[in-house]
Amino acid sequence: MKSPCHRRCPTGAVVVLAAALLAPLAVRASTVSIDARVPSRAPAPLPFAVGGKSSTDRMLGANTRYLTLDGQPWFPVMGEFHFSR
Repeated sequence: MKSPCHRRCPTGAVVVLAAALLAPLAVRASTVSIDARVPSRAPAPLPFAVGGKSSTDRMLGANTRYLTLDGQPWFPVMGEFHFSR
């Protein structure tokens, strides 16, 4: 059984009504300003224990800015290749 609104309220009208009601909840864009003249602060240690020694005697760690491997900044790269036929 179809509702009585089925003939009077097309789907497009329902979508427009929903968009109008949810529009105020949308995140508004804001301007981001970056001042590169001021030097950034040095990375600080994390407030909790992190890292340790790997099975190959390499020291893994982290600070507030990046991961470390043997005390040096380390950015591991990982991913997958998906080949199409």
